[in-house]
Amino acid sequence: MAQELEIEFKNIISAQEYQALFQAYSFSDQDKSRQRNIYYDTPDHLLKEKDAALRLRVTDHYAHVTLKQSIEENQKLETTDSISHDEANKILDNQESTAFSPEVSRVLKNLGVNSEDLYAFADFTTIRYEKELPIGLLVLDQSYFSHFTDYELELEVANHQDGQTAFQQLLEDHGISKRPAQNKIARSQLDQATYRFD
Repeated sequence: MAQELEIEFKNIISAQEYQALFQAYSFSDQDKSRQRNIYYDTPDHLLKEKDAALRLRVTDHYAHVTLKQSIEENQKLETTDSISHDEANKILDNQESTAFSPEVSRVLKNLGVNSEDLYAFADFTTIRYEKELPIGLLVLDQSYFSHFTDYELELEVANHQDGQTAFQQLLEDHGISKRPAQNKIARSQLDQATYRFD
């Protein structure tokens, strides 16, 4: 099990802005990963009520179960268990009653959530490009939801204040308007008609 404080800044971007950033930072296939993201909650949305999120992420190279708990704006406590692809497939095969890894289940229990009550309510694919910068990790995401595709810019940093300054400068340098991103769970529940940004 790994537990860490995640500090990240996010912004929704257009397809054109995505392409411009892709070229500006010379992303290549070496920086690319394909992720399947499946999110879980109880039928009465206990995790959402507790400002938490549970995700199974499967890529060609790894599978992780991650529980995110909001600490404050732009900061989350992440509890992550690495699991095998066989274990991930067992979780995926049992959509209604899911037994997660022991450590994540323990944290869920501390939140008053029984892992047996969880069900998958969102399932989508993200193509991610990552590049290390002096300030932190720059991320470009293209997510394929059921009714639309969107683009997101992220900057993951170690220091909140420095990261906030650097992220604002990054947006200004590339002429990108500030468009705070709803999390991917919320966006996955939208349809194309209600998904808009200026």
